Amino acid sequence: MKVEINGQKFNFPAQCACCGEEATTSVPIVATRPPKSENGKTKTMTFDFPYCAQCKSHVGKVAMAEGVFGLSLFLAGFSYLFCWWKTGSQPLGIGIAVMCITILWPIAALVYRAAKAGCSSSCTTPGKAVKFHKWYGFTYSFNIKSAASSGKRALMIRLPRFVQQFRLV
Repeated sequence: MKVEINGQKFNFPAQCACCGEEATTSVPIVATRPPKSENGKTKTMTFDFPYCAQCKSHVGKVAMAEGVFGLSLFLAGFSYLFCWWKTGSQPLGIGIAVMCITILWPIAALVYRAAKAGCSSSCTTPGKAVKFHKWYGFTYSFNIKSAASSGKRALMIRLPRFVQQFRLV
């Protein structure tokens, strides 16, 4: 579901954006806006969305799993190109690349499974429940995952108090 918030200073309710329980910490959501002209600067703004400690933990594990997955792809590509460049042997590069992937992907899968296991029954997703969508002027648009999915009016009734202060798009 897309929601928009307007303004420069925000007070989010002390309710976890993922499970709806009482929030004790926060997870930063970074919003970036490309420059309006060629020599303009990219603008960045960080929003600290409230999360409970349990949800922040599983969000961190998903980020770690995504990092390990990305690292495996980078190492596979780098090792393939390095072996091909240094030895001229494509099979050696392919073998090392496959080895990187077969070692690191199961590790990423284990970390992701641990993140899913850390979710409570009321969690909407193992990853971030809130993702930045777009920014124009002083209006910021976010995608918020919710267990409820039918009709905007019915959605507002079933959504936690966290989302009810935003304008649905």
